[in-house]
Amino acid sequence: MSTFNFTNNEEQTNNNTTTKLICDFGGEHGDKVGFKNENGELVIPYKYDDAMQYEVKNEPIVVKLNNKWGLIDAKGNILCDIKYDKLCQDYRFTNYFYIKLNGKTGLITDTGEVILPMIYDNIDMDFELTKLRIGDKWGYTLNFTDISEIKYDEIKADAGLVSVRVGDKWGLHHTSRHASYLKYSCDIENDGKINELFECKYDDINTRFRYVALKLNNKWSYINVSLEDGSMHVLCDHKYDYMLCTFSGFAIVMLDNKWGHINSEGKEICGLKYDDAYGFVQQMEYDIINDCQIDYLNIAGVCINGKWGFIDENGNEVCKPMFDEIKIWHSEMDGYFYEAYLGNKTYSLSKTGVFVEK
Repeated sequence: MSTFNFTNNEEQTNNNTTTKLICDFGGEHGDKVGFKNENGELVIPYKYDDAMQYEVKNEPIVVKLNNKWGLIDAKGNILCDIKYDKLCQDYRFTNYFYIKLNGKTGLITDTGEVILPMIYDNIDMDFELTKLRIGDKWGYTLNFTDISEIKYDEIKADAGLVSVRVGDKWGLHHTSRHASYLKYSCDIENDGKINELFECKYDDINTRFRYVALKLNNKWSYINVSLEDGSMHVLCDHKYDYMLCTFSGFAIVMLDNKWGHINSEGKEICGLKYDDAYGFVQQMEYDIINDCQIDYLNIAGVCINGKWGFIDENGNEVCKPMFDEIKIWHSEMDGYFYEAYLGNKTYSLSKTGVFVEK
């Protein structure tokens, strides 16, 4: 099993113990660049034409010489040859660097090891996976070793599931991936295996965690995929005119212009009787005194006769349709939450489960 630890700049700075180096333009040394420590002592001699960083601490330094870029360490040792047309650090994953030569892009680590060769027209690293483009087609990798076919027009990732599109048809892959998310950082452990669950034959697809909505011949199906082994369980098959996966295993569904919700077992929770519907949101409020978040109702917005109200996960009405409009918002402290609007007034859910004016 391969392990790749993606860290951010803040984490790296907090873990540093070495002396900071400061870039210095040589003056009497012409236009050459060197690096001094905080005591003004020269550590890296004046030999480079430019440097990407002007203050460094326990990290590789991107330097330029004779119009080419390379990587050195804090002692001036060369980590990778100074031969690239472009070399830049990924601002989110600071132990990885993009390299470019003759119009082709690759990827190296902060030790100079090449982990993706320079054969790609674009490399797009993200917390979910790394997308790779050759020409106008895309592929992806999770461990920089096992790489999918480079044949897709679009790739979307959600937890261990990857939706892929060829032309106007969608397919689905399962990957052996488990991730714990932090703000701008992610530790990824995976064996890199890519398992094709469905070939590209569906008209549309959307996913939420382990739940998948699939459209074929104008009808939608709902399945549950095990993120551990990729096994699948069909919850409802080829039934609805529209379907959208939302939170907690629920999906918004529509049939014959009537809207409702199905749960994680694929069962309708209150029939299809609404003119419109929003997804379920687990309302949260921050308890400043006890320094914790409190979970309240798992609620969804529903509309009938132009007015919006709310139901709980069992289909019970927790607020009758009375509002002119509702919106789902998000904040780091509160997570996702609903606001409701009536006239020029705004309402939010109180800890007692009642919408009150803000």
